[in-house]
Amino acid sequence: MRILIVLISGGLFAYSVGAAELRRLEVHKNGPTIAVEAELVIEAPTPQVFDALADYNEFANLSSAYLESRYLEPDVDGTTRIYTKIRGCILFFCRTITRVARLDTVPYQQITATAEPALSDVDYGVEKWVLHQHEAGTVLIYTHVVEPDFWVPPILGPWALRRSLRSDALSAAEHIESLAGIKP
Repeated sequence: MRILIVLISGGLFAYSVGAAELRRLEVHKNGPTIAVEAELVIEAPTPQVFDALADYNEFANLSSAYLESRYLEPDVDGTTRIYTKIRGCILFFCRTITRVARLDTVPYQQITATAEPALSDVDYGVEKWVLHQHEAGTVLIYTHVVEPDFWVPPILGPWALRRSLRSDALSAAEHIESLAGIKP
């Protein structure tokens, strides 16, 4: 999901295409810190949604923004580590962003990726997916607080970010549904 990428400032809206539904998307900026909160309903069983989001050997297939994703050697304490490389553009501003993060999971409930700033293009980053079973499938609550270590043009407003995030989040959700055999 491009929600991982270039985050600026924002608002609130709901949008759906097909079975996947983006119920809420909020983006806030406070100085260099950007916070994103989203709620999606994915028409797929929670274990399958969890497995798709936690599989970093295949994670890049969820979004065209991802150039690469993979597992790295575990940390010395045994914690799973991941690598992602993303290419994102909003209007004229394009950026390739790499991230190395520690991955903590509570099976079928929560995934947390905490960036390692020395090996990433962020000074700070914590991304979290919380999953809840719902009669229509899975409710996914996504939060990401990030402080990029690069300049983001202030002219890029919330409307440009919303357009990019909305379409990419729904595309990823629909891809997860197809992986679960819900949609062709």
